[in-house]
Amino acid sequence: MDLRGKRVLVMGLGLQGSGMAAARYTAQQGAIVRVTDLKSPKILAPSVQALAGLPIEFVLGEHRPTCASLLNMARASKWRSPSSSLPAQVALLE
Repeated sequence: MDLRGKRVLVMGLGLQGSGMAAARYTAQQGAIVRVTDLKSPKILAPSVQALAGLPIEFVLGEHRPTCASLLNMARASKWRSPSSSLPAQVALLE
């Protein structure tokens, strides 16, 4: 799949797992990447630093309902807060 120019949302950056891998891979493939996580920027600082230099927008400490707007693909982590207003499923929007 050609990800160049596609808008991708990664829900759940985490500290060392699939969220970081998804963000890294999609950014390296030319996607427009936004990462959102309920954890604070302080807790996620090591993950953000590991992705430094990649064109990734981070929304940390909250899930904004507007994060899901105008996306081509969304990737949700395995665990998600039940109070989140964003969709839990992974979706490719054409």
